[in-house]
Amino acid sequence: MIRRTSSIVTMAVLLLLTLLAPALAETAAEPVAEPLEVIVKLSATPGSLVDLAKEMEAVAVEPVLPGRNIYLVKSSHTVIYKDDGTAKLDGDGKKWLKDAVRKYPTTVWAEARFQQTVDDDRFHAWPESSPAAAEETDMAGQPAFDDLALQEAHALSRGLGSVIAVLDTGVDPTHPLLASRLLDGYDLVDDDWAPVDEGDGLDGDGDGLIDEAYGHGTFIAGIVAQLAPEAAIVPIRVLDADGRAELYAVIEAIDMAIEMEVDVINMSFGILGRGRSNALDKALKRAHKAGIVVVAAAGNTGESGEYYPAAAKDVIAVTALGEDGTLLAPFSNHGKWVHVAAPGVDIVSAVPGGGYAKWSGTSMATPVVSSLGGLLFDHAPDENGKAVSKAILDGARKMDSKERADKGIIDVLGSFEKIR
Repeated sequence: MIRRTSSIVTMAVLLLLTLLAPALAETAAEPVAEPLEVIVKLSATPGSLVDLAKEMEAVAVEPVLPGRNIYLVKSSHTVIYKDDGTAKLDGDGKKWLKDAVRKYPTTVWAEARFQQTVDDDRFHAWPESSPAAAEETDMAGQPAFDDLALQEAHALSRGLGSVIAVLDTGVDPTHPLLASRLLDGYDLVDDDWAPVDEGDGLDGDGDGLIDEAYGHGTFIAGIVAQLAPEAAIVPIRVLDADGRAELYAVIEAIDMAIEMEVDVINMSFGILGRGRSNALDKALKRAHKAGIVVVAAAGNTGESGEYYPAAAKDVIAVTALGEDGTLLAPFSNHGKWVHVAAPGVDIVSAVPGGGYAKWSGTSMATPVVSSLGGLLFDHAPDENGKAVSKAILDGARKMDSKERADKGIIDVLGSFEKIR
């Protein structure tokens, strides 16, 4: 894979992003019919949205991310939401989606919006705890990283030439830990070229909390900066300050990362079960085909239910080790679908405004694995993403626990051995 080392066209105050999807109602509800809406990515900017609606046999077409040619197409058809939370299209709706929208000449992909819905159309994150205050000096030799053999690993590789895309809440570009490591990214929340990690002072999701995800992306990027200190970081903002991300933004972010020829994609977010999507699966497949290592958080509910995109094919699903470094943290999701465990308790990293904090979660374990990917790409520049992913998994140490990650605990030097 060609790596770009020049600019690329691209919670102190924080709460833990725990990847907890809204729970299903305990009592059954009557099926509800709602208007069928579709998100469409086009390969070219349409001359007229009115004309486009007519050509697609739609009620209306509205811009969603016009800077990336992504639109909302409203139909005259309906979708039925059943009492188990699933949704069903009737035959006419399926035919319209297939023939009028997906077969439209400039359609890149089209996804019925119900497929990204659990409760509020978003990848929703809820806080579990607040980060503790920390100092810059707390980063050096932090206990959470004791078993990573960083000194030995950095003698072999520091990530030079590798590019890691952080799909998150954006970053603080002025933070001293990050300023010299950032390449140009993109903001798929505000649809502009400034993926800045910032709050809006509002309770946008109505959960009684304000900007609960603010700073999450800065923290994640800060972990990468510590563990792969010479890797470049591409921030792509997909989560707003309340920790929500529309599915179409995640799909577009993956495609942007492919265009930018990154080596690793880090996604420290997810949704339970029905976060699956054909369009998302295809985007992940495109990333895999492009030789990109995709890493995602397994979630913090302490259960075995699958979270997406971590449970998708060709994605490395990461859970968090507890303080002792041998067992999973109590909040960590687990199961055969979870690949590896990495340090994720009391991690010290950057927060917006130039400060530092200590935080825990599978969100924090995920960039540990992404960083290992960056180190391996530097160490073995002739190897592809498939080989790097295999080295990460094959190098892991097995866990002697019922609640575990399938491949075990990441072993940095073990992975270096596997790729030589």
